[in-house]
Amino acid sequence: MTESKQKRLKAVAALLNFHEALREDIVDLPGFKQTLDIPSEAELTFGALGLAFLRSTFFNALRELYADRSHVRTVVAEDGRSCGLALRVDDDRTIVACKVGTETFELPGFTMVSPKASDRLAEFDRIAERDFVHDASANMWRQRLEDGRCPTRR
Repeated sequence: MTESKQKRLKAVAALLNFHEALREDIVDLPGFKQTLDIPSEAELTFGALGLAFLRSTFFNALRELYADRSHVRTVVAEDGRSCGLALRVDDDRTIVACKVGTETFELPGFTMVSPKASDRLAEFDRIAERDFVHDASANMWRQRLEDGRCPTRR
């Protein structure tokens, strides 16, 4: 078991000592995550290989890949395995090709994390056209993608 998983298990065990109505407030307290020395982000796991990445690590590699499509990006999984990421276009849609050792699998393009507004808008327009979405809500999202803003939820 990785160190980060052990830290998450400690945090869950600590939280279970509190009434469920208090848990969310406790997690939001300044210093809770630092006191238990746990990461405060999601872990993404892909495929039968069980390849897991911290969200920020994986998304940062994707942003670098979109900034310069000519190079393969290597990102290291939580278990230490290296994964090569490359972009390719197939039938007018972007695909992320992931190679781990001799295994290769494909993921959707994650175009919305591109640092280039033109990439984000082109993908949004393609999907909106395909799904016949043309309303005020779509225009609001298009503006957010153009500005590079993403709404936060609580």
